[in-house]
This record gives sequence, C-alpha cells and structure tokens, in this order.
Amino acid sequence: YLRAFSLYLDGERRKEEQVTELRDPLERTKLLNSNLPQLEADLRRSNELGELDAFGLYVYGVVLKELRGAKRAPSSGERHKTNNEFNQTADARTDESVGDAAHVILIRSILKYPFNWSAWLDLGELCVDDSSIDQEVEELLLPISDHWMYHFFCVHVFIEEKANENAIAIIEKLANGKMSENEGQQQGFFIQSAYLQSQLAMAYYDIRDYDSAHDHFLALAEREPYRLDNMDAFSNVLYVKDQKVALSHLAHRSVTV
Repeated sequence: YLRAFSLYLDGERRKEEQVTELRDPLERTKLLNSNLPQLEADLRRSNELGELDAFGLYVYGVVLKELRGAKRAPSSGERHKTNNEFNQTADARTDESVGDAAHVILIRSILKYPFNWSAWLDLGELCVDDSSIDQEVEELLLPISDHWMYHFFCVHVFIEEKANENAIAIIEKLANGKMSENEGQQQGFFIQSAYLQSQLAMAYYDIRDYDSAHDHFLALAEREPYRLDNMDAFSNVLYVKDQKVALSHLAHRSVTV
C-alpha cells in the first residue's frame, strides 16, 4: 500500500509541476499521472493473487478511476487477444464488461474497511459522473446498508446530485433522532456532528430555504469559529437576507483565520 500510494502521489506532484508550465487549458485537462499505467499493472497482478488489503484495493480503485472512470479495464486474457479473436467474442461480451471496474474495486475496499471516507468520496464521484452504475453500487453495498458510513455516503451523493429532500431526511434521522411515527422519537447518535450540520445547511441553501440555512450556518460558525468550509455559501445567504453587518463580520473573521 505505502509503495503504491507513494508512487501515485509522486505522479500527482509531477503532474502539478507540468500543469503550471502549460498555458492551454485543454492540454491541462488531458495531462495524466505518468505512474498510473505502471500502478495499474502492478496492482492488477496483486489483486489477482489476492494480496491486496482494504487500503491496497483503495489505491487500485483510485488508479482505475483516474484512468477510465467507471469503465471496466480489459482483463489479462483480453489484453493478449488479437483483433480477430476479440471481434469474434464481441457479441458475447464487450471490453467494458470484463476486467476490473473502479467502483467495484472501491466497494471491495469499503466492505473490508468501511471507515475510509476517502474511498467513499471517490465512489461518490463515480456515481455522480455516471448514474448508470447506481443500481450496481446499491446492490454491492447491501451488506453494509445499515452502517452509519453508508448513510453519510448517501447524504453526500444526494447533495451532489441536488436530491436535497432525500439528504435532509437522512440527516435529520442521523443528527436529530427523528424517526418514523411507528418507531417513536429517540436521540440521534450524531447530534453533535458539525459535518452533518454543514451538509444540512447546504441542502437548505440549495433548495433556497435561506432562513433554515442561515440558522444552521450560524450555529456552525458559533460552534467552530475557525471553520472556513462552506462559508462562501453562508456569505451568499447573508447577502440575500440583506444582513450587511453580519456579512462584514464574516468577511473580517474569515480573513483573520
């Protein structure tokens, strides 16, 4: 894991250095981590031998995601097929139906160790970019569908996809303990979670419920005065509500931090 992740970070550092030298925005977007092909080959071999733990699978998933998104990599056998041989089997299975897919590898990592939030975020990015994998992701995650990390993941994806009502419902259940009428009322386990409160504020902001968003942003700022995440959205809320004094205070505090 350490070797693979170090190679990945080294390639990212070199890519950033090359990006600064390019002026054409299109060329910048085409620039890739030069270590990805080597990492894919090494990690695929280790995966086939069953040598990857949760973190090794995470790096492998990230590599596949950077190379081809949610598309599947060709299997080892497919790589050695001739063009004619490949065409003969095209009706049975396409190039995207074999080999490893980033979302499948990331889910395997998550099932082994559900507390790696970075793996969840990469999986969420794939889901947002390609909705065709949503059903498969949901089915593969069924073994941990009751896990609180799964619910955090759902909140993240719902907000990214602007399904804010669904996100609010999950957050209220996690943070405020609002259950169904049959289950009664009980205190949520994450009632003190600043992350969930920030997500709740963003959800209300996206549906233009500025009063509710303001209340949650204000409570968040009072609880964590040095927090800068999502403060740009808070400033927009203050501007819309014409709270010039509060907006000036927020700007001064942000500059001070």
